[in-house]
Amino acid sequence: MQSSDITQWSANDYVADLTERATGQNIKFEGKLLKKYPPIFTPTRYEMQPCTVKDKDGNIILWYIPSAVTSQCAVSSLVSVRSRR
Repeated sequence: MQSSDITQWSANDYVADLTERATGQNIKFEGKLLKKYPPIFTPTRYEMQPCTVKDKDGNIILWYIPSAVTSQCAVSSLVSVRSRR
């Protein structure tokens, strides 16, 4: 991997704070989450090389491997997941 970025927060803490209110549509609750668990970069930075994102405890929470999943495969997976609902 080329680089590794690290969050200022723990993924375990983030998961512990998720509740049924974390629907992505509860603006007040989502705002609290965003304040407590901010993005790594503001404004957003786009990576073009392989990289990882780790939480402050060293847990890998994201691997970015360019071209590892084709667009066709990604769409096929999304359609499959949505059809299960």
